[in-house]
Amino acid sequence: MSERHAGAPGQVKEVTSLANPLIKDIKALSLKKYRDQQNAFMAEGLKLVIDALDLGWSIRTLVFAKAGRGNAAVEKVAAR
Repeated sequence: MSERHAGAPGQVKEVTSLANPLIKDIKALSLKKYRDQQNAFMAEGLKLVIDALDLGWSIRTLVFAKAGRGNAAVEKVAAR
C-alpha cells in the first residue's frame, strides 16, 4: 500500500466508494506483481488477522464492514 493511505495508528476512516484509492490498492493486492512491489498481502477474516498479530506481523490497514463496528472482537483487534 502506498504511503498516501498512512494515517495515525487506530484512526478510523469511513470509506463509502469503491473508487477510493485505498480500495483500489487493496484490490490490486490480488496481483502477485503488486504484492511484490508493495511487500504486502491481504489477510481476509478475523481469525486470520488475529493469528497474524499473534505471530508478530504488523498490520498496515485494517478494513472491516460497518457491521463490525461495536463488535468486541473487531474492536480488540483494531486496538492492537
